[in-house]
Amino acid sequence: MNWPQPSEFAPLLLALAIVLATASFFLLRRLWGRLVGPVFVYEADRVARKGRVFLVRVLFAAAILIVLYAVFPTAEHLDDRVMNRFALDFSNAFSIAQAAVVLFLTPIYFAGAVSDEKEKRSFDFLLSTRLTSREIVFGKFASRVFPLLGMVLLPLPILAITQLWGGIDLPRLLAGSAATILSALSLGAFAMFCSTLARRTLPAIGTTYGIAIFVVAITLAVPPLDSFSNPISFQLSVNDKLDLLDEAESATPVVIQAVAEYAIVHVVTAGAFLLFSLLLLRRMAGRGLFSLIPRPTMAVTYQLGGGKTLVVRRPVRTHMPLPGMRTSPLLWKERHVGATVLGGTFHDVAWLTLGTAVVVLGVFAFYLDHFANEKIVAHWFVTILRGLLAVCAIYLMLGVGLNLAGSVSREREQQTLDSLLSMPISRLEILRAKWFGAFYRQRRALIVVGLALAFTLLGGRVHLDA
Repeated sequence: MNWPQPSEFAPLLLALAIVLATASFFLLRRLWGRLVGPVFVYEADRVARKGRVFLVRVLFAAAILIVLYAVFPTAEHLDDRVMNRFALDFSNAFSIAQAAVVLFLTPIYFAGAVSDEKEKRSFDFLLSTRLTSREIVFGKFASRVFPLLGMVLLPLPILAITQLWGGIDLPRLLAGSAATILSALSLGAFAMFCSTLARRTLPAIGTTYGIAIFVVAITLAVPPLDSFSNPISFQLSVNDKLDLLDEAESATPVVIQAVAEYAIVHVVTAGAFLLFSLLLLRRMAGRGLFSLIPRPTMAVTYQLGGGKTLVVRRPVRTHMPLPGMRTSPLLWKERHVGATVLGGTFHDVAWLTLGTAVVVLGVFAFYLDHFANEKIVAHWFVTILRGLLAVCAIYLMLGVGLNLAGSVSREREQQTLDSLLSMPISRLEILRAKWFGAFYRQRRALIVVGLALAFTLLGGRVHLDA
């Protein structure tokens, strides 16, 4: 007797799992209500009423349809093999693009969960109610999970159209969606943790992006770990495993094992950061992320009468000294005001290290022809150079983007926006100064990127027409 393969009844199992999950959700709604508390209802309603959530979903779905129309084969006669290959390539590209979009939006959704309350000065009122820390943390976290689930589930009907052309493995598609959801949960929990520690939303978002990119970059250097750090590497790893299977072998066991291993890592990570957020919620109510670092002080000795001395510890100046004003006052303000010694030192050390690495690679590019295994050395040279350029570009985009995103809200928080708008200058000049000031603060990144491109072009290892 020939039993059906698991892949043949995978759609039936998927439909049954969805029905069971929906029924369990409604049957256990009282348990869910006790777990997340009334904060979930309020936050979910508030988040759902924002027009930005609906706009992002519409734009994402429209972008998928436009891309599908643009890359669709236009030949008059298309055989089944061409359409199967097109459907498979499009589904793989869709999974990667979906993961990138969801992971990009996750810190924006979650990093303001607690810090927004601190900025609006309503966090103390929230803590003074009968709500427990568990209800606050779990309620705010769960209310932001559903919009991201909508981003994952919304394009699935569009992708179902490609199944008419064949070539798409349902387990492969479900594995990518599951990895994206699990990664969003763990990254969202970490963003929630950063929001608990921060006083303002922008530092929480920047910290989440920076540490997440750093962790992914470290794991990419270790091939066994890269498939557990992000859904894109996971999807590529699953595709490689499925491509090695014979036609008679089922892909379902391989996908289930890979998703289970990936789920263990990210569920444990999400649970740990949610627990940390729950424990630190009330302790960090009146403090910020950098308030944990003791403020540096210096001893000052005063000579008193009778040969006595008095030693007083005074706080060290933490802001950079302001240079003379040689340009427009508004542009001078955007360039220099607010720079700290700690941040300036960190930027100087980071860009000095990256700049030195780029210069060494640039000099090394002129001597590649002297190596016996020139092709192998050139391959590693280009790989390392691309990695450095990617790090510089990501840091540049985050630095400029976060600075510009908070340029106006920062004036509103410091209660200087009304004074700025009342000055006899046009709003275009204000926006122009903020725009150029954001790029001026990242001038070191631009210099490093320019040096890298110049050395590679002069060394003949990168061609503009390639």
